Amino acid sequence: ANLLTFHRLAEFYHVPVFSIDVPSRQTASNVAYVAAQLRALKRFLEQTTGRLIDEDLLAERVARGRETLEEFEKFQSARADRFIPSDLVSPLYSGMTNNILLGTEEEKLYTEKLLKDIKNAPPKKGKHIYWMHTIPFWSDAVKEALLLNDSAQIVGCELSQVADLSVHSEDPYEEMAMRLVYHALNGPISRRIEQVSIMRNRQAQMVQSGLITGVANIPLAVQELPKSDLRKLVYLC
Repeated sequence: ANLLTFHRLAEFYHVPVFSIDVPSRQTASNVAYVAAQLRALKRFLEQTTGRLIDEDLLAERVARGRETLEEFEKFQSARADRFIPSDLVSPLYSGMTNNILLGTEEEKLYTEKLLKDIKNAPPKKGKHIYWMHTIPFWSDAVKEALLLNDSAQIVGCELSQVADLSVHSEDPYEEMAMRLVYHALNGPISRRIEQVSIMRNRQAQMVQSGLITGVANIPLAVQELPKSDLRKLVYLC
């Protein structure tokens, strides 16, 4: 949707614009197609800014990004039987780990500290909630039910776990293309459900939809998830 906005703004302000077309199907040919566009993006940026992109630094950053994602996955799995007090912003901040801050040294340090924290965390208590879509941290109802609450904690948000680490390439452009093509939000809605299903055998007992933001109270038992079939119980926005 925003692609139309960006192109219109570029036309209005007479500035160059570059868009990447990401096909919805997860195939090797689509990865190659997106990788070619990313190589073209490099040339576009160099021509537009007058600055060259260091291929070695790019490869280093992409590799650091993968290490960051792997560490975050380890943290999410390790917290299954641990208690970590949860506010309403940190789960959303973790979305930066998988997206716009990925590859930075600061984000790598963040996941390293998460792994250190989990080693000293006490045993699990209360319910674990995996949140679909954005968390309405401004909502008084959500604050009352979930802000630093011992009886229920938000242990993850789908926006913070969108990468498919089962696919990998040593070529930085192919690796970045895989993250786009295999992104959990790319393609049919069933792919989002499949990504959340990964949490079924980890720490999530419940999936809460981001759609529910204005209710007077949140009954924490309404959407408990048995381990039988998560797909039948996920409420999507």
